[in-house]
Amino acid sequence: MELKTLLDVLHQAPFRPFDIQADSRGVRVGHPEQVFITPDKKTVIVAGMEGGLAILDLDHISSLSLAARRRSKATGQT
Repeated sequence: MELKTLLDVLHQAPFRPFDIQADSRGVRVGHPEQVFITPDKKTVIVAGMEGGLAILDLDHISSLSLAARRRSKATGQT
């Protein structure tokens, strides 16, 4: 995975939660402040919403999956 792809998803406005797929496991990112990228730009650390950390090698991230947009109850729009 290229760092630019991850950063684009991480900094989108408005933010949309997403899942990171790496080494046959998925990691949910519900808020951009959960993610730390090491200074060498090779490792991604995700703090879990319930605690714990996922430490991922950027080269082992195979895909990012955006959560579906929520429909507005008042207008029925996304």
